[in-house]
Amino acid sequence: MAELEIDQSNLPRVREVCQSFAVLEDGVLAHSLQEQEIEQYYTTNIKKNQLVQNDIRIAKRMQDEEEVHLAEHSALLRQTSRQMEEQDFEYAREIQEEIQREVCQSFAVLEDGVLAHSLQEQEIEQYYTTNIKKNQLVQNDIRIAKRMQDEEEVHLAEHSALLRQTSRQMEEQDFEYAREIQEEIQRCAEEDRRRELDDEEMAKRLQEEEEGRRSRGQESPSEGACLEAEPREAGLYLGELQQVLQDEELARRLQEEEEKLMKRVSPSPPRGLYPAGDFRVAQVAQDEEIARFMQKQEMKSKRRSRELEGPGSWHEHRAMISQHDRRAARERQVQRERLDSEGLPSPTEDCFPENRPPSPVATIPSRKAQEVRNVAEELDPTFQARRQSTGNFPTGHADPSSSSLPAAQSGLHDFLEEPTFIPPTKRQTEKPARSRPKEKKEGCKQQ
Repeated sequence: MAELEIDQSNLPRVREVCQSFAVLEDGVLAHSLQEQEIEQYYTTNIKKNQLVQNDIRIAKRMQDEEEVHLAEHSALLRQTSRQMEEQDFEYAREIQEEIQREVCQSFAVLEDGVLAHSLQEQEIEQYYTTNIKKNQLVQNDIRIAKRMQDEEEVHLAEHSALLRQTSRQMEEQDFEYAREIQEEIQRCAEEDRRRELDDEEMAKRLQEEEEGRRSRGQESPSEGACLEAEPREAGLYLGELQQVLQDEELARRLQEEEEKLMKRVSPSPPRGLYPAGDFRVAQVAQDEEIARFMQKQEMKSKRRSRELEGPGSWHEHRAMISQHDRRAARERQVQRERLDSEGLPSPTEDCFPENRPPSPVATIPSRKAQEVRNVAEELDPTFQARRQSTGNFPTGHADPSSSSLPAAQSGLHDFLEEPTFIPPTKRQTEKPARSRPKEKKEGCKQQ
């Protein structure tokens, strides 16, 4: 074979030759991979077909077994129902025979009674006809029996009259007891109304005093006069805060006395409706929330009046707020210990956001950023905390010392105006007098 002559003048470049060989190798490799994939696909299809055929055979066998089982079960049910029908028929036959036997016995007893009565009449007639003395004795016995019967009737009439008189006296006593109870209830209602009027008058007087303090704070001539009157007014506000706490304690005692009186007067509700411990805990928590809301409103109004006076009373106001928080924490601890000593579960109010101790750096901004939507507060008209914007406070005189005051005031405003978390509580419906103190407290809050 002759050697091929290579045209040395028109040879391609080495890179082009390498690229053409690489393309050919890639094509060969792709072809081999495609053939392997096709073979793998065929083998997997064969395995899947075998598995499907095996599953079909197993399903058919299981279906045949289930049909056989159902046929056996239906035959067993038919046999059982047939046996039950036979037993019921046998029981009915025995009951019918028993009834027939009892009827025959009753007829025999009646026949024996009629026969005995006829024999007795014959014997009496024979006795009357044969012996006159016996007839006289019988007549005497009849008269005695009649007289005894009359005496017994008179005795029964006297006894029935005595029973009627006794029942009438008992009815009169019951009516007297009911009248006394009604008078006691009316007296309690009068006391409640009088107490409500007193509370309304006290709330109105407190509101008038608060408005007077606000007007005096707005009419202050200059900041210097406010700074001179700061110690005396701080002492007055501290005394007012103590008076508010004393009023709260007095209201709690009055409510406890009212609950005791209602427990003595009204009947006890059925114990199956709701547990007494849960209702008492819920009621205590609800009263504490109402008192805390009223105190927050009072502190907000005092804080606004102090903002009008100037920045000098800010530290004293924070001192009073911290003292009030410590006293409220002590009262909650005492209330929790009292409930634990009585065997009742204490309300988990420490888990709520407003009862956690605030941090001076991190707590106020986080509470300001976190807006909680309280569904119970929106649905219940008793607990409606009206939010007011923090940018509506009037600015005082331009003073270098009061430059850091608005930020602290806005933070405290957010802390005080946070909506109170009200848990869903059970309300007692059997005591209608309990709704009046709630209406009274709602009226005080609206004022």
